Amino acid sequence: VQGFTGGVLIPMAFTLIITLLPKAKQPIGLALFALSATFAPAIGPTIGGYLTENWGWQYIFYVNLVPGAVMIAMLYVSLDPSPMKLSLIRQGDWLGIITMAIGLAALQTVLEEGNKDDWLGSPFIVRLSVIAAVALVAFLIVEFTVEKPLLNLRLLARRNFGFGMLANFLLGIALYGSVFILPQYLSRIQGYNAEQIGMVLAWTGLPQLLLIPLVPRLMQRF
Repeated sequence: VQGFTGGVLIPMAFTLIITLLPKAKQPIGLALFALSATFAPAIGPTIGGYLTENWGWQYIFYVNLVPGAVMIAMLYVSLDPSPMKLSLIRQGDWLGIITMAIGLAALQTVLEEGNKDDWLGSPFIVRLSVIAAVALVAFLIVEFTVEKPLLNLRLLARRNFGFGMLANFLLGIALYGSVFILPQYLSRIQGYNAEQIGMVLAWTGLPQLLLIPLVPRLMQRF
């Protein structure tokens, strides 16, 4: 449930920044969003590690309650109400959504469980690999053929957009990959507990916290 509801926050945040903020304020809005997107992976494990060691792992699911309530209150006050357009649901690319969900879910399971299950030596991993390949190929076919695709992949042919997506992809690997690998190393090799791992990860967010305020000036200048 948390992943399903939280997954819409990133595209909604970008949409609100671009559509509601004036042109001069958009760099500030994007910088604030970048601050939350880059600093959160560093501070989140710190809070989660403390809660896990002192209260139990179940309490990490309550971390978002207070920030979520504050966010809802601020959105309620600041956004003008508009009627829902439920008719747009029927126009959604549901075949693309289904094939993408199946393909990515199968692929993620393969990548997470493959090493434990001896990769292609496991019939379960083999079946999931086939499902992922078929579903993702079907997703690509759907996106290139339907009138209103979930993802307009043709935009990648535009040089600036394509390079921007590539840079964002590499940033995601570096940022979130380290958040995944470093705790594994500290836990299995160094023997750190959850709270100690969180304290180490907190320091990785410090450079980002210091550099993000410079982003609006750089965006306005270049």
